[in-house]
Amino acid sequence: QKLYEASLRELLRPYQEAQAARLPAEEELRAALARVLPPEEIPLHLAALGENYLGAHTSEEIALHAGLLREVAGSGAASVHVRARSTHWELTVAARDTQGLLLRIAGALVRLGLSILTAKIYTLGGGKVVDRFWVALPSDDALTAESVRERLVRELAAGAPLARAELRQLRERHRLRQRTLVDTGTAPKVLISNEMSDAFTVVDVTCGDRIGTLFQVALVLSEMGLDVHGAVLTTEADKATESIYV
Repeated sequence: QKLYEASLRELLRPYQEAQAARLPAEEELRAALARVLPPEEIPLHLAALGENYLGAHTSEEIALHAGLLREVAGSGAASVHVRARSTHWELTVAARDTQGLLLRIAGALVRLGLSILTAKIYTLGGGKVVDRFWVALPSDDALTAESVRERLVRELAAGAPLARAELRQLRERHRLRQRTLVDTGTAPKVLISNEMSDAFTVVDVTCGDRIGTLFQVALVLSEMGLDVHGAVLTTEADKATESIYV
């Protein structure tokens, strides 16, 4: 009953009011950013953040991402943060927006043997990118949060693309390690819409959930010369659903 009443109140609220309620308080956000950015950089950084990004993150998360992006500005390479939790790991990649970036990140995760549970891809203003991945616990017990972070940074710096043949080999290795079937029987389905967004084409992909699915989709989009602006990937049982804005 409580869930029903709370849901009803939320659905009846004006969209603008509901959206504003989800955004972090400005004073709290500025205070968090002040711990990682010089005062003169804070207004510029805030101007680069869209409401969809702000509404999905806390002030502390936004400050963490800002610190990662500042590292990128200083080094020119991607910056990575890994948080190991008991049920999953959370990976955040901050980088400059370059052609095929999502493809390289997805390929690096496959090489590390990490299976994506959920992913959210954000392109911010000023050519900044924050990509977040929630992955299943690594099957390799030797992997630590720090070793994954270091290897992911090296993979992205090397920029060696993952080939389809290598993907097949890695999938077979992952299947044997997990002792699970690769073919889940879910037939791939793709829907394309130019009505859902004023600025982007939305590509919705539904298929069987297996390691490297995001890489496969990103590879096709890259081969077609399409730029990924944002994406959301979710998995449920043996099915993966991706909504990609190009």
